[in-house]
Amino acid sequence: MKYFKYVLLAIVAINNAAADEILYSNSVELKDVYDPRHITFSYPDGKELNGVHYGVSYEVLWELEERKEKQRFNLKYSKSDGIVLSHVNLPITLKLIGRVENHPIELIYGKCLESDGGSNMGEIGCLNEYDKLLDVEMHRAYTLLGGDKNKEISSVYKLWEKFSKSEYSYMRDFYSKFSGSMWPNKNMHYVVEIDRNQLRMFNIWVEDLYAYLLQDEGMPPVDFYSLPENINNQKCVDATKRTTDAMKMQETLKSSIEATKSKPTPAIMETYDEIYSDISRGASDVMENCKLSQTEKEKMLSIRIHAEQMKASIKVILNK
Repeated sequence: MKYFKYVLLAIVAINNAAADEILYSNSVELKDVYDPRHITFSYPDGKELNGVHYGVSYEVLWELEERKEKQRFNLKYSKSDGIVLSHVNLPITLKLIGRVENHPIELIYGKCLESDGGSNMGEIGCLNEYDKLLDVEMHRAYTLLGGDKNKEISSVYKLWEKFSKSEYSYMRDFYSKFSGSMWPNKNMHYVVEIDRNQLRMFNIWVEDLYAYLLQDEGMPPVDFYSLPENINNQKCVDATKRTTDAMKMQETLKSSIEATKSKPTPAIMETYDEIYSDISRGASDVMENCKLSQTEKEKMLSIRIHAEQMKASIKVILNK
């Protein structure tokens, strides 16, 4: 039994390592930042990489775009984290989500075809591996849309799985009646087309959700202060008020910048630094003084970490 347990743990560890494996990496250059929350990079060969940025505020990216020197990022893609871009010099990291042009999985697929796609069997192998990555990205989009907690998207996802399996089954039976090596290849192309089209639809929803609706990067609403356990706890009430006031101030400042369509000045960046300091301190005080569920603790920790990351980025920018 103990041996079996160790084997099971080893299998889990191997699977986790496989998910974290970097499948693609490259150096890219920042080209453009534009509303709503879109960003464009260029690969060394000139191809553009663009999508919706997530994990860093547009104020920081705008400031980077204004600099005369080139802004380079290291791009890494893995099954577990998706597309992660880290600035080569500054503590700025972001993810790219939604409909991503020249997505790393497309480049991985293209490279596979170059090396192994000279035969039907070789091309089928590349298509199979590509389709597995489409499944990974489909699940990522599903998770970004709320996953199992979102009943509507969960229902859509399950219905699509059921329908697509029926399509796969029909095509497999249909093309099995044909002779020749080209037909399994053709069948696999259609399987990929089905999955790619559905992923595109999910990513459209991800893009619209994160670019237009979810405007506060890493700043979920704080609503637990009204719980009976906390409402008579003055320290909790005060800490929560300080945090929410700072978050509202951050939103007001951001709305003002959006309305004037102006680039953040050093003075505005300093104001942001002060606001994020208040948010970070407030979140820490809330965690210390309020009775929170595990989910609420994670929410406040997310707020504090995001605020600290923003402070670090702003500090580097102001010192330049």
